[in-house]
Amino acid sequence: MQHPYEPFERRLAGVEVGIARLEGRVDQGFTDMRDRFSSIDGRFDSIDRRFDGVERRFDTLEQNMDRHFFWILSLVIVSILLPVAARLTGH
Repeated sequence: MQHPYEPFERRLAGVEVGIARLEGRVDQGFTDMRDRFSSIDGRFDSIDRRFDGVERRFDTLEQNMDRHFFWILSLVIVSILLPVAARLTGH
């Protein structure tokens, strides 16, 4: 004689197998997403390093320009003050 709940137990077993397969697919999907995000994160790190390098080069360029600007400014001031000083001293 068959147990009255046996057909339901078989159906539930089938549902459990289906749920287990679905869980496996979801886990695989999350693993794929983690891999993709990790790849994207690595690309952003690479871009950050490139920008840091460019920023350092601009900082160096800016320092050089500042230094050259002050040298040129000093020469301009001296070239203006020397004739004024020469006129004031009578030379």
